[in-house]
This record gives sequence, structure tokens and C-alpha cells, in this order.
Amino acid sequence: MSHHSNPWRFLDRTPTWLSHAALLSPPTDGGAIWHAIADRRFDAAMAMTATAFESEESGEICETMGLLCRIAKREDMARDCFALAPPPTPRVWRNRGVTALWSRQWAEASTAFAAGTGNDTDGLWCRDAQGLMAVIARHWDQAATILGPPSEPNPTGLGPITHLCQMAAAWGQNGLSADLGPDIRPGLLFSPEATVAAPNAGCGTPERSVTGDLIAFLACDPIYLDRYGLSALASFAEAHHGLPLGAHLHLYDPTPQSRAQAENAAKALGLDLVLTTEITPPEPDISKRGVYYACARFCRLAEAFPTYGAPIMALDADALVRRNITPLFSHISTVALTCSPLTVPWNRHPAGFLLLRPKQAAADFLNTVARLIGDSLGRGRRLWFLDQWALLLAAQHHRAAGLRHLPWRWTYDTTFGPHAWVWQANDDRKSSPPYSTEATRLRHAAQTTEA
Repeated sequence: MSHHSNPWRFLDRTPTWLSHAALLSPPTDGGAIWHAIADRRFDAAMAMTATAFESEESGEICETMGLLCRIAKREDMARDCFALAPPPTPRVWRNRGVTALWSRQWAEASTAFAAGTGNDTDGLWCRDAQGLMAVIARHWDQAATILGPPSEPNPTGLGPITHLCQMAAAWGQNGLSADLGPDIRPGLLFSPEATVAAPNAGCGTPERSVTGDLIAFLACDPIYLDRYGLSALASFAEAHHGLPLGAHLHLYDPTPQSRAQAENAAKALGLDLVLTTEITPPEPDISKRGVYYACARFCRLAEAFPTYGAPIMALDADALVRRNITPLFSHISTVALTCSPLTVPWNRHPAGFLLLRPKQAAADFLNTVARLIGDSLGRGRRLWFLDQWALLLAAQHHRAAGLRHLPWRWTYDTTFGPHAWVWQANDDRKSSPPYSTEATRLRHAAQTTEA
């Protein structure tokens, strides 16, 4: 079979998103063997299964034996064991599909999830797992048939991931004319007059222009500023030592202490700093508050953009700049986006790194992103990855405007490679070296005042 005739070839390259469909669900009465399988202690599980197999008259132990054979990629033996097991329930089909994913047997996984699809908890989970596989494999019509059209997120099955998959299937089928449900409205690209105003519109415009040959834009709240933002600013200054540098920091829900902390850091680092602030809409749900922080920054960046007179680097507040970025601008006419083309649509353009030249085409691109995000936030929606959906749709809409795609390994390196331009840390990696070591060192530099 040739590479291009393999219908599941994209699954080999998307382990992160596939992991959402690879969660083993042991039976409610599962004992030590199931715990060993779930923990991936396969040698121990096999030893316990062999012992139980000799003493059990029931065929139930054949199910666990079949799963272990599948994990070992002995599909012929797995089929023999499954044939001796009791008739499978949706939970059994779920676990057969999961172990097929673990052993990278995509067709077997899809078949198992399809067989287990139903209306109970495990049946809905099987349906959603099959839909996610179809989205990753870019089988848009199949995904849409399995999952249905985008609607309100449902807590059953894979929950928010299913909602994203429904949106992805609709986008894959219809592009910018798709109905992506209530969270983002691509129709605004063609009918901007229908846009609902973003909360706190206008608060991103600084009172003066920021100076420098290169400008960094970051947005965060006081807690994130203290934990990560100071390190991000210090990394920007260190990577461009000797250049006149500006920074625009947008603070959500600022305190007098956070303002002073930012200003003192800018003084220590030699940055021309401008501050903008806003009091965010009340939101008791911490996760939804995080969505607002992550997404509203693009509205503030678009508002401030006309005041910038130099190239701009928009960064996640927990990013660390590792190299001088200015050589990249010799290859950029308007906008440069990080691009990860082999992943799911909502992760195609990671939002943690963006380069822009102070030109009208870049302003038009940003205004489109801000309009899509602001309309969603203004209607009270709070969707994780809203910012990356907006970047994807805007990149499609403005693809004739000279947009540049940067390889994600250069600018969105979560493995902290020595040659990356920027390090990005997922939540579970922030405490791990070398990120944590560098972040601590840089934070100290930002807190060292001049004599």
C-alpha cells in the first residue's frame, strides 16, 4: 500500500489529539489486571492474566488476554481470544478500540468504536472517539455523519473535544461558508455589520506610541505576570540585546503592585513599556476566565496596532524567546503565523507567536481576527481555541495578502530544543527543566534594579 493510499496516514502524526480517544475505561469491577493495563504495566498484566486463565472457567478472562495480544500487535491471537469472550458491551468495544489505538492499529480502532456506538455513556464515548479519528484523518464527510452539525457543547462522550470536531467537520466540508455553530461566525467575514461589539472595546489603545526597532506584545493578569510574564519580557530583552526595544503589556484586572512590577521590570531590562488595562467581565468559572484572557488579547492587539511604528512580535505571556527574531522579518512582508499543517484544524495556527509588520494588510488581518473573537466574547461565548479558530479563518480569508507560514518547530517548541526561536510550555511542562531553570533565571533578571 502506498503512503497516499493509507486512509489513516495523518493519525501517525497527531499523537496529542489522538490521546483524547485513548483513555482506557476498566469495568466497574475491574481488579488488579485492569489497573495494570491502564497503567501500561503490560508484563505484570500478562502474568496475572495467565494465572487467572488457568483457574477461571469463565470466558471473561479471554477479553483481557485479547487486549494484551492486541497491544503486543498479535491481532490474530487477539481475534481468537475475543471469540472466546462473552458478547461485547459498549465498554468492551471502547477498550478494544483504545488498545488498538495504543498499538497504532487505526482500522481496528475505528471498527471497534463503530461497533460500540450507542446512547449510553460508553456508547457515546465510542461515537465521539470514532468522530475524532475521522477528523484527524481528514475524513470530513464521515466525521459530520458520525457527530452531526455543530451545536452547543455536550458534556457526554468526549465533551468539548466533540464540539471542536463537529466544527472541524463543517469547516472541512464547506470552508469559510460553513456554519460552525454558536461560538464563531465565519459569515462576519462577508457581513461585518452584523458583528457584536467585544467587551471593553477600545481599552487596548495606549496613551502614547511605543518606541523601538522591535516591539513585543503580551497580555496577562497579575498572577501570570508574576509567574511567567516577567520571564517572557526578560527573554525578549536578552535575545535582542543592544537593540532599542519596546513592549506593550496589556494587564487584565490590574493591581497597583502589578503595574509597579511591570514598570520596574521594564526599567531593569531597558524596555520602553506602555501599559494598557481592563477590568474583565465577571466570570466565576476559572476555565472560562482563562478563555477570555487568551482570546481578548487579539482584540487589544488590533486596537493598539495603528500606534505601532516598528515590527511586532505577539507572544504568549509564558513563552521564552531564545534567539534574535529580527532575521525572520527579512522574509515577512505583512504577517507570519506559526503553522502546524498536520494537526487538527483548531490547532493549525498556534496563537502563542505572531509576527507583524506595521502595514495596512497586517492591520486588516488583525481586525478580522479581532472581529471574529470580539463577536463571540461579546455574545458571552467562551470557547477554548476560539483564538486559533479565528486565526485559521482569517488566514484563509486573507491568503492573498502575503501571509507567511513559519514551521511550528521554530516558534512553538514545547520540547525546548536548542535551535528553536521560541520555547512554549504546556501546563504540565512549566515545572520541568530546562524551561523552569531558564524562567527562574530570567525572572531574576527582570527583578534586578539598576544601581
